[in-house]
Amino acid sequence: MSLILNIETFSDVCSVCVSENESVLSVAEEKHPKTHANVISFLIDSALRKADCNSNDLDAVSVSKGPGSYTGLRIGVSAAKGICYALSKPLISVSSILSMAAYFKSTRISHDVPAGERIVFVPLIDAKRMEVYSAVVDFKLNFLTEPKAELLTENSFLFLEDAFDTIYFFGDGCVKLKKLNSNIKKAIFVESFLPSSCGMAPFSFRSIQERNFENLAYFEPFYLKDFISQSTKI
Repeated sequence: MSLILNIETFSDVCSVCVSENESVLSVAEEKHPKTHANVISFLIDSALRKADCNSNDLDAVSVSKGPGSYTGLRIGVSAAKGICYALSKPLISVSSILSMAAYFKSTRISHDVPAGERIVFVPLIDAKRMEVYSAVVDFKLNFLTEPKAELLTENSFLFLEDAFDTIYFFGDGCVKLKKLNSNIKKAIFVESFLPSSCGMAPFSFRSIQERNFENLAYFEPFYLKDFISQSTKI
């Protein structure tokens, strides 16, 4: 049995869950932007209490490595590292894009998908202006394209039309692509989707099994592009 604390802070949602192997035992979330620093400790305590355990019982701590909000990622990584340092627990990192795809699949896709139907996921994370962080993820939750920062146009992701029957776009950058009157006829836009730490559980457990841990001293989030403060933006 592996007990893992999962911390997801790359978006406006601040989410913490406790998982046992791949199963989520408890979750605590706040869906208000710019409050992560104020609520992260409370959410960690709440998730642990709901799971009827404490931090000493944990086998590892897992954190979203990005891409996503610069500030949000820093808060999550700082909290995860603090626990790992204090209690000598291993640190695991999980791609925010894969976590989104896993949570979307588990909560929005029927288990009786017709045999042979070709489905693909495209999580879109807002990166300001008309830019998003994105990647293409297959139904088995493997990357088909590497995560990147992309400037959206009406022809973005058009290359997926011939290869797939259904293309799901979701995340807080989804509305940007939809507003461009995308030329993708097979697109389904799910604007209401919110990410959750629950999507991290299968990847965290896999890392435990493979003993794929981060170096506490040197681990940094995967930002994809340099941070630009509001005061220096043109």
